Amino acid sequence: MERLRNIKESGIIPNLNDGLHKAEGWWKNRQDHVIPIRVIQSSPSPIIENPGQLILTVVRAEDLHQSRLSKLTQRTTIVERPYVVIECNHQRFQTAQADTISTNRNPQWTFDSGPFAFKVMNSNTDRVTIWIQQDDPVHAVARNARKVLGICDINVRHFLDQERVWMPLRRDNRPAGQLLLKVSFVAVEKK
Repeated sequence: MERLRNIKESGIIPNLNDGLHKAEGWWKNRQDHVIPIRVIQSSPSPIIENPGQLILTVVRAEDLHQSRLSKLTQRTTIVERPYVVIECNHQRFQTAQADTISTNRNPQWTFDSGPFAFKVMNSNTDRVTIWIQQDDPVHAVARNARKVLGICDINVRHFLDQERVWMPLRRDNRPAGQLLLKVSFVAVEKK
């Protein structure tokens, strides 16, 4: 054991000292060389604000994920149709459940589906989050009484020049259908 310690000390310490001497020499030489740094003056890029009001109306969804809950409700009299929740700038609106004539995989909304008006401060930074949910009557007592069928998060600027837009939905990092929205943006005039 004693021989092993002597070997380590004699082998490591001289190599370490040699390395330190090389580094000191390199650093001394490095400090002697001054590299001029050019400073480029530039003006900050202007932040374009586009305040206004974003108005969204939910029309229909297609190819939604069919959960086990949807399969269960097809065989029973319990019918829990999906609904949409939209949030922007701490404002949240929710549609009524989808129409009874539509399916859970391709729901349509005609009543209480908007228009929902959101105040937009900056169209470049404000975001809209949309998700489709379905109540779970089987687990209504439990905390997780809602099933998220799809979600999307998008910047407001994508809505500015659109009248209708299909929003891709994701669930568990996979495609989960799409949602059709009617869109209008009313800009606030600056005084």
